[in-house]
Parts: sequence; structure tokens; C-alpha cells
Amino acid sequence: METVVVVIYLIAYIALSCILFIPALIVWLINLPFDREVRWLNSYRFWWGRLYFNISPGWTVSAEGMENIDATKQYIVVMNHQSALDIPFSTFIRSQFNWVSKFEVLYIPVIGWLMWMCRDIPIKRGTTKSTRMMMHAISEKIANGKSVLLYPEGTRTRDGKVKHFKEGAFVVAKSNKVGILPVVIEGTFDAMPRGKFGFKLSQEFRMKVLPEVSFESIKDLTPRQVAEQLEVMMRTVHQEMAPEKYK
Repeated sequence: METVVVVIYLIAYIALSCILFIPALIVWLINLPFDREVRWLNSYRFWWGRLYFNISPGWTVSAEGMENIDATKQYIVVMNHQSALDIPFSTFIRSQFNWVSKFEVLYIPVIGWLMWMCRDIPIKRGTTKSTRMMMHAISEKIANGKSVLLYPEGTRTRDGKVKHFKEGAFVVAKSNKVGILPVVIEGTFDAMPRGKFGFKLSQEFRMKVLPEVSFESIKDLTPRQVAEQLEVMMRTVHQEMAPEKYK
């Protein structure tokens, strides 16, 4: 019976996405001549992402630490990666930012189109040219007043725990001389585990925005040292949020 309800929810969400894409297209066309970063459309899709959580009867969201965000600053936002729900859930971060996402996501109808329209940054894993293009695109975003969100684990967790951090996000932060905004989430793995169909109808989602790690505090560290520092920090916070995953 639950599978039937999940299928009905999925059909409803797909239909809603198609409907909401129409005003997104209008906003994009209006915004494009005046703002290459399409901030109006970005704000609209953030509202759209939060809508999925707000209209789902069995889902609850708690978000802490928004006071740690300075709206006048740009950050490299780093977040642990739990499931495909992480992108819409990250819209609860009250700041303008773009995502770095694998190139294949752009081929997904509606979601991929929206990411392309909002000028998110695609990357082809394992290619040096794509990495260079990503670094350049991130520098452009920061220069234009936007933050950028990356997943330092590189891929979704298979057991819900925070995994080993790669250096890429921290190379970017140091090369652009900006602070790092750590965000720890819990709940999206349980709601939609990797490799499983559908999602849980009842789930609590939690987010903690930690204080900024300033550029001044990491400028003399190597990217590997910064990655290790942030990995320990974020895993410790996540372990406090979900101790059962670390037993």
C-alpha cells in the first residue's frame, strides 16, 4: 500500500514541477537581459525547492544557524552529501548560491533545464579540462557576488555517515580568498537512500549552518589540511545529530 502512495506522490510532484516550470521560464526570459546571474529565477527556484518539503504532510524541517550567514559575503558552501534530496533541501540555506553538479544532471527534464537556466556549474568527473572550467566558473560566480555550494565527499554516502573529504572545494576557497560555510544535514539519506526506489512518507530533516571558517584562518594551510579540518568538524556535528549511524 505504501508503494502505491509513493507512486501517487511522485506523479503529483512531477505534475507540480511541470506546472512550476512555466513561470520559471517566464522569469528567466525577463531576467536574462538585465542580470546574467538570473537572481530572480534563483530566488524562485529556492522557493520551489522548499515547497516540496513544506507541502509533504509527513515531512518536517528544522534549520539552525542561519545567523551565521552574512548576506553581504560570498562563500564556498560545503555540505555533506546524503541523497538526491540534498539539492532541494539545501534551498533552506538563506543565501544566493549556485551548485556544482555532475554534468549528467543537466539531462534530467525540468531539474536539469532549471539548473542550466540558473547557470549552475556542471563538471565531468575525471577530466582535467572540466575541472579547470569549473574552477574558472566558480571564480566568475564569486566575482559576481554569488556563493557556490560543493559536496566535498564527491559522491553520495552509502551508509549515512560523513565520508572522506576531497580537496577540490578547499583549493577553490583558497584560490578565491573566500571563507568556507560548513552546512551539516541529516534526514535525506533515510528519506531516500541511494539505490532504492521512492522515499519515506514520514521523515524529519535537520540542517545546521556552522560558523564561517574564514580565509584568514586557513590561508597558511594546505588544501589537504583544510579538508581534514572540515571533515572532522562536520563529522563531529553529524555524529551529534545522528549518533545511531556511528555505532
